[in-house]
Amino acid sequence: MAKNFSNLSSSASDLLTRSLQVVVVEDDDLSLDIITRWLRRRGYSDLRGLTDGAAGLQACLQAPPDLLILDHRLPGPSGLAIAQHLRSCVPRERRPWTVLFTAACNTTIMHLMGTGHFDDLLRKPCIGEDYIGMITRARAGMRERRLAADSMARHRSHITLA
Repeated sequence: MAKNFSNLSSSASDLLTRSLQVVVVEDDDLSLDIITRWLRRRGYSDLRGLTDGAAGLQACLQAPPDLLILDHRLPGPSGLAIAQHLRSCVPRERRPWTVLFTAACNTTIMHLMGTGHFDDLLRKPCIGEDYIGMITRARAGMRERRLAADSMARHRSHITLA
């Protein structure tokens, strides 16, 4: 059954059909290879895999991706430091959907998830279903974020016209 997306804004409906721009920042070469290979095999060709926090932050500031997957502990700025910086300087509607990619799942990690710096958690080791769930949640979350931004823009234009 074909879905009707005619009620969506063009920016929100575009998220449902196009490939995402993805940045993965992971200092473990094997983990980086596994996740980037999995994404490429599924058609995510606009993909950058980086191994340190400084390179990851610079890439995101130059061209914010749609999806940012950050290891918690990185050389240079940590995943949390990158997420905090992006949250402070990139408007919400342009901020990447940010996933914390970690083997740890303790009270500190759960606290980080509650701060709003990360949109999702992906626990290592992962299997294909974990990646599929992450991509599904990311697309839905980005769509909701864009719809909210579009709604706010329409609301502002009505106030300006009134």
